[in-house]
Amino acid sequence: MIVFLLIVFLALSTWFNVSQPIWEAPEEAAHVEYVRFVQVHRALPRGRPTTEVAETPVSASGSEFSQVPLYYLALALALGPLAPSPEIEWHRNPHITWPGHPHRHAVALHRSDEGWPYRDVSRFVHAGRLVSALLGLVTLLSTYALVAAITGRQPLALFATAWVGWSPLFLLVSSRVNNDAGATAWGALTLFLCARLLVVPGGTRWPVLLAVSLTLGGAVLSKLHLVYLVPLVGYAAVAAGSSHGNVWLGFARRFARGVGTLALPLTLLAVWWLAHGRSFDSWVDEQAGIGVARVWEVGLSAEWARLPAALWALHVTGWGTAGANADIRWPPAVYVALLAPVLLLLANGLRVLGDARQWDGAPPRARAAAVVLTLSTLPLLYATLARQVVPSVNLDANARFVLPAAPVAALVVALGGRRLLPARLHGTAASAYLAAILAVSAATPLALFPQINAPTVPVWLARGDELSTPPVAAFANGVELLPLADLPARARPGEPLRLVLRWRVTAPPAEDFTVAVQLADRNGERLASDDAVPLRDALPPRRWLAGEIVEEERSLALPAAMPPGHYALRLALYILPLRNGSEIRPIAVASAGTTLSRSQKVFDGFGDTPNPARTGSALPGPSRDAGELSETYLVTVGTVRVLPDVSDDGLAPLPDVRFGDSLILRAAAPQVPGEGGGKGEERGATGRRAPGQEEAFRQVVLLWEAQHPLARDLVVSVQLLDTRGGLVAQHDAEPAGGRLPTTTWLPGDRVRDEHRVSLPAGERDLRTVVVVYDRATGQRLPVAVGGQPVGDYLIIDGPLR
Repeated sequence: MIVFLLIVFLALSTWFNVSQPIWEAPEEAAHVEYVRFVQVHRALPRGRPTTEVAETPVSASGSEFSQVPLYYLALALALGPLAPSPEIEWHRNPHITWPGHPHRHAVALHRSDEGWPYRDVSRFVHAGRLVSALLGLVTLLSTYALVAAITGRQPLALFATAWVGWSPLFLLVSSRVNNDAGATAWGALTLFLCARLLVVPGGTRWPVLLAVSLTLGGAVLSKLHLVYLVPLVGYAAVAAGSSHGNVWLGFARRFARGVGTLALPLTLLAVWWLAHGRSFDSWVDEQAGIGVARVWEVGLSAEWARLPAALWALHVTGWGTAGANADIRWPPAVYVALLAPVLLLLANGLRVLGDARQWDGAPPRARAAAVVLTLSTLPLLYATLARQVVPSVNLDANARFVLPAAPVAALVVALGGRRLLPARLHGTAASAYLAAILAVSAATPLALFPQINAPTVPVWLARGDELSTPPVAAFANGVELLPLADLPARARPGEPLRLVLRWRVTAPPAEDFTVAVQLADRNGERLASDDAVPLRDALPPRRWLAGEIVEEERSLALPAAMPPGHYALRLALYILPLRNGSEIRPIAVASAGTTLSRSQKVFDGFGDTPNPARTGSALPGPSRDAGELSETYLVTVGTVRVLPDVSDDGLAPLPDVRFGDSLILRAAAPQVPGEGGGKGEERGATGRRAPGQEEAFRQVVLLWEAQHPLARDLVVSVQLLDTRGGLVAQHDAEPAGGRLPTTTWLPGDRVRDEHRVSLPAGERDLRTVVVVYDRATGQRLPVAVGGQPVGDYLIIDGPLR
C-alpha cells in the first residue's frame, strides 16, 4: 500500500512540475540563481552581488544568497551534466508590482521555447524540480516510519503518509526548485530518528546517534529555521541510553552523548557562519524574519490583533495557492470547508496525547515520545506566526515554513481519528477525507495554475542551424539578421506587406535601436517604409540576452497606386537622438568584420545593373530631423514581387482559354476611351465607336494566371485586324509593361496586363487579337479554348476562336 501512495505522489508532483511555468513559483528564480552561482564559480556566495542592480523586488539578484548551502550544493552536483551555458540568463519582468499593469504579478518574461521538449534552462529547472520530488519521497518514507514507530499501527502510518503526500502544499514544495524541499526531507529524517531514540529502549545505539547527528547537520545546513530541532536532538540523545548504577557516571555518559550528537551539526553551521553567513547578518535579520528569535523583543512589539490573519494565512497557504506571491487561491468557501476536519482532527489528536488510556497496544514509551515531538515543533509554529504578527518583520505566515514539522502534524492528525467515530466507520471516513484532499490537489493544476501570469515574448535560445547560419548582415551593436525565410512570395498594392525579422544576439545591445525597413525601386527611391524599435513594449533591445533569437513582426503599408514589379527590401539600424538638435546615430554594418560592399547591398539578384541610387537615403522616424544615412548603412535583405491589384477588375471571366501548357487567360476586354481621353466604356465583342466619339487608341485589359512555373520570357502582342484579316495596329510588351517577366511568376499568380494600341484614323470595325510568343525565338504559343485547339491567336471581341 505504501508503494501505491508514493506512486500517486510522484504522478501528482510530476503534473505539478510540468504545469507550473518556470520562475513563477515562490523565489524559484533566486534559488536557481544560487545553484548556477555554485556551478559557475565553484564557490559559495559572500554577500549580495554589488555589480548588478536589482531591477525588481521579487527578482532581485542574490536575494537567496543568505541561505545555508546544502540544498544548492546538492543540486549543483546532481544537475552538473545539464548545466546551461554560464552566459544564458532569464528575463526579469520589468513591470512586476506596477499598479494596473497586466503583467504586474509575473516574475519573468518567458521565452517561447520553455515548453516540451525541454532544453537548456527549461530542462535545467524541471530537472531541479524532479530532485525536489525525490526529496519529497524521503519525507514521506520518514513520515510513515515515524508514525509506525510511535503508534505501532500500519493503517495510521498509511493515513498520515497520504495526508502529507497528497496535500497541495507538499506537492507544490516538491515540484519546484526551493530549499524548502531539502529542509523538509532532512527535518523529517531527523524527527524519525529522534522518535526511534525515544521509543526503542536500551543500549546507547551509537549508529543511530551518528545518523541523527548527520541528519541534523543536513537539516540546519538546508535552512536556518531548522535549528528548532537542536533541543529535540539533544534531549533524544540524552534520554536514549540505559540507566547506570553510578548516578554521576550515568549523567556524564548522557551528557557526552548529547554533546557528541550535537557537536558535528553545530560545528558545520558555525563554520558556514564564520566563512559566509556573517556577510548576510543584518539582511537575514530584517528580510528573512530571523529576528523573531529574539522572543523578548517580539513580546514587547507584537500586535496580537494580527494573529487571526496570520492563522488564516497559515491555513490557506497550507491547502493550496499558486503564483510567485501565493496570491492565486481557491474561493474562501473551499478553505472554510477544509478547516473543519483539520481543527477536529488536531483537537482530538491533542486530546489523545493527553489521555494515557488511548495508548493501549502502543510501545511503552510511545506516548511520551509523541508529546516530546509535538512540543518540539512549537518554536517553528511560533516563528511562522510571529513573522506576520511583529510589524518590524511584517512577512506572511506561509505554511511552507512549518512544513519541516509535517510528520509530527500528520502524527497528531492520525491520532485524532481514534475513537472519533464508531470503529466500523473509520476506514470509510478516512478514505473519504483523503479522497477530498486528493481532489483538491488534482484540481490545482487545472483551476489555479492557468491563472498564473506568465507573459511570453517571441524569443528563444538559438539551436541547430540557427547557431551556424550565415547572417544577412552583422551589426556593430552585437545583433545579426538571419535570412528572411518567410518573405511573402507576392504582394499587392494597397495591402500590407507582413515580414518576420529574426535577430541573433551575439552580445547584449547597450541601448535600444530603431530598425528602418524600406521597399525601394531600381533607382533606390523609397516607396514604402516603416521605422520602429523591435519589441519596444514587450522586450526592447537593451533587454536582449546573448545566445537568443528574437523574432519581430513588421508591416509595410504599400501605396494603392504602386506599380507592379520587383522591389528591393532593405534595412538599416540607427539610434534616435537623446537630446533635441543631435543627429541620429546609424549603426555600422559588417560581415565577417568587414563593411558590406555596395554589390552585396543594393538590388542583389535583379539580373541587371541598377541605376545609381542617390547618396543618402532619408530614414523617417519620430525625431524632429532624422537626417540622412549613407547608402553604406542600408542592406538589401530580399526582393518583393508586387502584383497588380485584381480584387475589383470589372472583367467578365472567360471559359477555359490556354496559351501553351501553363498560361491561362482568365478574362479579357477591349475598352474604347471616351471623348476627351477619359476612361472608355467596355464594349464587349463589337468594339465599335459610339456616335460622335473620337478615338485615338484602344485600351485592352487582360487577366493572366500561371498554372505552372514558366520557363521562358513571354511577350504579349495585342493586334487590331481589319475585316479582311489585315494587321492594322499592334502593341507588344511583356506583361505589366515588362515589370513582371513571366519567368518570375509562381503557380497561382494572377497578373492584370494592360495594352494601349494606337488606332489609325478612319479605321472601323476592327477585331482585337491576342498573341503570345517567346521573346528569344519569336515562336507563338498554341491556343486552346475548352481543350480544343484554335490556332496560335485568340480573337477577344467576338466569338472566341
